[in-house]
Amino acid sequence: MGLPAIAGGFLFTCTTKNRRRVLGFLTFFTNRFFWRKRLYFLRSLSYNTDNNFFKGGTERPTRTIVSQDIPAPCSLAGLRQDFFLARKEGMRLYSVVMDAIGMDRALMRIAHEIIERNESTQDLCIVGIKRRGEQLSQIIAQNLEKLGAAVKTGTLDITRYRDDIESDATLNEVQLPFDVRNQIVIIVDDVLYTGRTVRAAIDAILAHGRPAKIQLAVLVDRGHRELPIRADYVGKNIPTSREERIHVQIPPFEETACVTIEKQ
Repeated sequence: MGLPAIAGGFLFTCTTKNRRRVLGFLTFFTNRFFWRKRLYFLRSLSYNTDNNFFKGGTERPTRTIVSQDIPAPCSLAGLRQDFFLARKEGMRLYSVVMDAIGMDRALMRIAHEIIERNESTQDLCIVGIKRRGEQLSQIIAQNLEKLGAAVKTGTLDITRYRDDIESDATLNEVQLPFDVRNQIVIIVDDVLYTGRTVRAAIDAILAHGRPAKIQLAVLVDRGHRELPIRADYVGKNIPTSREERIHVQIPPFEETACVTIEKQ
């Protein structure tokens, strides 16, 4: 007589209260057994860094499975397995939220919105905040040129105007190749977070004159504002927690273009 038959006979003769206890006991040990088998299978997987997917193996994954060395963008199938292993091994997780095609579409949409909001493009000036904001501003300027609107471009180094460091007279002044007076200046940055970087950029622009308008274009708005600053043009709104970090990867700083979230 097997174990199932014994358990069935015992349950048939038990009272309702004892029957529930026995069923709970059996359910607990059954689930624990299957979860152990599943965990053993996942630990037997090894990460293939060449093709960026999991393959069968005997080695246990190390802490370098999810790190800055992972090529991006990652495959979505691999991310789900990375997430499980990252929680078990205490490693960092990178999730791709926008690939190169999505970034191109967002920047082209921003260019269309700039033309729609501003009646005249003759007074438009696009200023990118170093470092990645500079590259994004050049892409937006190229998109505007494709749409028939030639604009002036420039870059900002806001180090002198930041509020988290003391002012240093040895720092170079911000140099713009055009006069900002009576111009519509559009500040471009990669991620809008607390708003302090944008505040420093506004101070840098006002130090060179009084523009007619100052607008803000960002690729990603992640929230958590500390200053009353709002973007006029947003590529993508990504709600995040303060424990997460947004990484905008764009050439020439990185090999591929994508936006990722780092989860601790």
